[in-house]
Amino acid sequence: MKITRREFLERAARQSLGAQLAATGLLAACGPTRDAPSGLGLDEDGIERLILLIDQIVPAAGDRPAASEAGTLAYFEFLAPDEPALSTTIADSLEAVEAISREQSGLGFIALGADQRLGTVRAFEATSPALFDRLRTFVYEGYYLQPSVWALMGYDPYPTSEAGPLMEAFDPARLDRVRGQPRLYTEI
Repeated sequence: MKITRREFLERAARQSLGAQLAATGLLAACGPTRDAPSGLGLDEDGIERLILLIDQIVPAAGDRPAASEAGTLAYFEFLAPDEPALSTTIADSLEAVEAISREQSGLGFIALGADQRLGTVRAFEATSPALFDRLRTFVYEGYYLQPSVWALMGYDPYPTSEAGPLMEAFDPARLDRVRGQPRLYTEI
């Protein structure tokens, strides 16, 4: 069963507080889209598999949210209409992960426990490195473009229209150890 763009965004909003802001804004911008399919073309099981997959690539750790909690799904939905490679990468990745899961355990990816899912994702990376790399790149992009993640990393973006932070003055004494070492090259 295909789901609409609105249903996808509502599900993304329910998945995390971080995604809620992005998804809520996108829902408002979309207007009445009850009949428009998700830009990713996923049904409910596909969304759940995608959430489990991207959360294996960027899991929650300490105070940092997992990929789906940070708003990566809403970013994917936003990007999909302008980036056809995203939808293809996601569809191919979900198909590969599901096939590996069924081959290894006889169960679908959703039915696996956390350790089995991690093993399946590792097998996916080993058997389809180019596809895995494309998916991981999209996941990292969706994750690290989130202002909530920037704040957790201590990243403070500066607009290019104004001066940024001043650099600390360089202390030449920091080179003393290197200057005292023998030359590793031949002078010509």
